[in-house]
Amino acid sequence: MQSSPARTVRFASGLSPAAAVAVMGAALGVFIYGLLAFGIWPHHDFPLFGANIYDRYYLAMLEGRFDLPATVLRYEGHYAPDGTGYLYHGVAPLLTRFAFAWLVPLDRISLAPFSVWFWACLGSLFYHKLFHDLTIRYWPQAKETRWCSLLLAALVWFATPGLLIAVNPALFHEPIAVGYAASAGLLYAFARWRFLGGSWVFAVIAMAAWAALSLHARPNLAIGLYAATLLMCLGMLFEHRRQALLSVVVAFSILGASGLGYLALNQIKFGAAGATHGSFSEGGVQYGPVFWGLEDESSDRAKAFAKHGKFNIRRIPSNLAVYALDPPPTFGETPIRMMNALHEKAMASGLGFIRIENPRIGFVFLWLPWLVMIAAALGTRLAWQSMKSSLPVLAGTAISAGLTLSYATIALRYRFDLWPFVAALAVVTYPAVAPRLSAWLADGRRIVAIAVLVFSMNMALVTAVSYSQSFREEPGGFFAPWSGEVCRGRAMAKGLPAGRIDAVCMK
Repeated sequence: MQSSPARTVRFASGLSPAAAVAVMGAALGVFIYGLLAFGIWPHHDFPLFGANIYDRYYLAMLEGRFDLPATVLRYEGHYAPDGTGYLYHGVAPLLTRFAFAWLVPLDRISLAPFSVWFWACLGSLFYHKLFHDLTIRYWPQAKETRWCSLLLAALVWFATPGLLIAVNPALFHEPIAVGYAASAGLLYAFARWRFLGGSWVFAVIAMAAWAALSLHARPNLAIGLYAATLLMCLGMLFEHRRQALLSVVVAFSILGASGLGYLALNQIKFGAAGATHGSFSEGGVQYGPVFWGLEDESSDRAKAFAKHGKFNIRRIPSNLAVYALDPPPTFGETPIRMMNALHEKAMASGLGFIRIENPRIGFVFLWLPWLVMIAAALGTRLAWQSMKSSLPVLAGTAISAGLTLSYATIALRYRFDLWPFVAALAVVTYPAVAPRLSAWLADGRRIVAIAVLVFSMNMALVTAVSYSQSFREEPGGFFAPWSGEVCRGRAMAKGLPAGRIDAVCMK
């Protein structure tokens, strides 16, 4: 099929109009993520909790230590009986410290905003580049792609988790941002091979590298990414036989080295390679709120974990309903109360306590354009054929989503771990739906498509403003700073040895 003149026009830079729109859209997205991550907008009076924790962790590791004082970790630490505190979150965010800490004085300037901004932008850039390339490859050649390029830029930068990750560079979002980028990198590597004619050797090794990184950021996500990579390796062995052996061995070595490192860190911090978390019980490393007396084995959460497990497949249907359909605050209090009652009394009855954190919003409202695209694609035979041949990433990301849905806490930040499955569906079905999208954007349905996109962008921006207020160090709150005096008082009330208190409560 012959290209139309619109497809062959080039600017002086050599970029086509569609590519120029994509570059400008990406630049704008990077800029807006920066405004959010560096606190330029919206402005807040109180700092974010844990913005210096990975900085201090980096400095401690340079000294050969893995522990941090209680004045830094507070309730988010996991503590040995003598008060030695450990961070249970993964070490992947330290990569930005090892790369850039020499540029700034970490005792005065935190790298957390930069780290979250960097990984959030990297993840969204992967998605933007991938969908742009898929559009160039599968969009009907006679159709103008500038409109699509503009809408795609808005879709990727404002209707994916990247925006909500960037708006809040608190402790929790550092590993989540790395996980977002790692899953995007893995999907990009797979799709470059499957849909764009890339090398399967590169795909196998790159997928292994991204899965290995995710293990030190979001282990629940990593389980699925490991599975995706292993399935990919098995597929290549079946298809290419001996030619695939070296690539598969390299991939397995990367995965294995990361896994051994993860187990070694667990051994150092928790005293057992298989332990990933402090406990609610006496003895050994304890969960922070338990160690400092806010919770014990009789709390609702502890009893739910003990009776039903941290992960329980029976929670998936009820939690999925909340994750998908939870009404945003703009809908008023009545729909939220109805959802709470439906979840607690009907869907999750008999599963124990399940905590639901604010802010509340279902991913249907945040990612509606993606879901519409997927639904439209599923009506075509080509989409099902594409899904069948993309089993590794679909199965792997589904495993990650299932683990997240089976956990006993529902939070906005955990929705970001569901995104890779939605993204995988969108990626593998996009070639099938591209002709339909082209037709929609060529006639009156363009208005409907734009309206759906604007709706989700608005939901994301409103949620971002609200979410930027979370995890703030407000005086008297759960995340309030601990002075040395406050820490010593708590340490003495805990009964820690006098000789340990100064070390536990050092600034």
